[in-house]
Amino acid sequence: MQYEDPANPYLVRWRKPIPNNTAGKGYVEQPGEGINIRWQTRDAAPSDYENALADALEIAFEAGARSPEDMVESFSTHGFRQRSGDAWTVQALVAEMRALGK
Repeated sequence: MQYEDPANPYLVRWRKPIPNNTAGKGYVEQPGEGINIRWQTRDAAPSDYENALADALEIAFEAGARSPEDMVESFSTHGFRQRSGDAWTVQALVAEMRALGK
């Protein structure tokens, strides 16, 4: 069975990948036809705050957080504050995720 991938129609799941030192051979994707998923395109690099938020989310997930309430509890435990310096609330976390997801 061949794996279907719109960004790489030449990818074959059952074949072991073999590194290739020849540019263009094997085709990673067809130029101009790759699909840019929203999270892959940004206006700018993440800010220090956004990187810190991502780190705090990773810590929360690694500790078993599965809900906004769990994440807020983890942020509180680890002393991670909102951009304003205020403690997190569920409403503030949901609003921040919405704003960053635009």
